[in-house]
Amino acid sequence: MPLSALFVLGTAQEVLMEKHWEAGLDRSLCDVYWRALAAAGGDAAAVPPVLASPRAYVLHCGRDGVVLLGLVRREHPPAAALSFLAHVGDVLARYCGGRLREEALRESFATIVQVLDEIADSGVPFVSEPAVLLEMLPPPKLVDRLAAAVTGSAQKSMKEKLPDIATSMVTWRSPKVKYAANEIYFDIVDTVDATTRLDGRLVSCEVRSTIEANCKLSGMPDLTMAFADTSPLRDARFHPCVRVKRFRSDGVLSFVPPDGSFRLADFCPPAPKGGLLPIYMTPQFAWEIVEAGARSGGDVAGEQGQGSPGGSSAGGVGGAGA
Repeated sequence: MPLSALFVLGTAQEVLMEKHWEAGLDRSLCDVYWRALAAAGGDAAAVPPVLASPRAYVLHCGRDGVVLLGLVRREHPPAAALSFLAHVGDVLARYCGGRLREEALRESFATIVQVLDEIADSGVPFVSEPAVLLEMLPPPKLVDRLAAAVTGSAQKSMKEKLPDIATSMVTWRSPKVKYAANEIYFDIVDTVDATTRLDGRLVSCEVRSTIEANCKLSGMPDLTMAFADTSPLRDARFHPCVRVKRFRSDGVLSFVPPDGSFRLADFCPPAPKGGLLPIYMTPQFAWEIVEAGARSGGDVAGEQGQGSPGGSSAGGVGGAGA
């Protein structure tokens, strides 16, 4: 999955920075994305993730208004290239204070260019773990920026000595992490895409779940998470920190968590039993019509609750006329 070139685009159709691993691909290929964006009415979500052109395939991934544009000359699985682009966006956001902002990219331009040099070699992912990159290339501090502006010298970002984490078996976490209050938070986020009948019975249903974590633990903690029922995790996709072999044998998640926010697992639990969702929503409509035809308006409200609606009507309709 070698990328031939990478462009970072701003909101004003501006190329903020670029990285080339193969010659012969210039900025003119960015027009393929701009034309597709204009055809979609400016909605980046409506632009296909992969665009074809005579010279290369154009792949894009957006973050906070900044677009990462990858160029691939040869045919490769697009999911691999898009996943790598999304990972590059996550890494660059770490260097921009958590969000990929244009101002932060300009302020840390020299450091970001070095990060792009290390994160891929000949377009192939090389040093991609954020913990390793942050040890090798610490984000520039305000004092360093002021000193470079006064003296006119370039900021020294790359460390001369290779950090120990680069050769460690646990490349996603540095052993030097310290917190005053040791704590870790877990959130299970469920996304339900369902179609129901008037009586609340399911016509179709698809559930996708993720386990989001935010780790603020010191040192190298080794955690174990047990579940009452592991059947929903049978085909889960785990973070590389999870010991999958132990999960298959013992049914527990054993892992050394990365520092900060990360996604521990993605999985698809089975659809709710009994043909009913555990939640329901009852819409209520109110509409006002002026006889002279000068004005018309409406209001839509709703109530939601736990359990099934008990087979009653899906909603009530009320209206008022002048």
